Amino acid sequence: MKISQALKTSATINTTIPSTQLDTRSLVERIKTMAKAPNVGYGLFVKERALKPEIGMKEFAALWDQVVADPHKEKKSVTFKATHMDKNSGIKIMVVEHTPSVVTYILEYGPNSHSTGSSPAGLFEKTYQRV
Repeated sequence: MKISQALKTSATINTTIPSTQLDTRSLVERIKTMAKAPNVGYGLFVKERALKPEIGMKEFAALWDQVVADPHKEKKSVTFKATHMDKNSGIKIMVVEHTPSVVTYILEYGPNSHSTGSSPAGLFEKTYQRV
């Protein structure tokens, strides 16, 4: 192994399957994890379908009664490559998703010792620096 070659470790993470990739039934299952009643759930369904739902409230309510709540997450193995480092502790992290409001990341405590976390975007910028 060359000295310049960095050791690569892998991490297993749970990721949320994008709502756009879920069929109608699967999205209703996900919505059922977020809402307690179908009338509230339908509003979330419409939002997730970018205001163009493929079913109406009546069909949604019928599906709601048939399905079990399921967030539709999948496990994925990723190669850890540090993108940031904690300014205080020096712990390396890899950003997985960065939205205007939340940053989701993987922390590396050592080879094959990982944890996931998230932080409000404003706080993230104050806590971590790019590597």
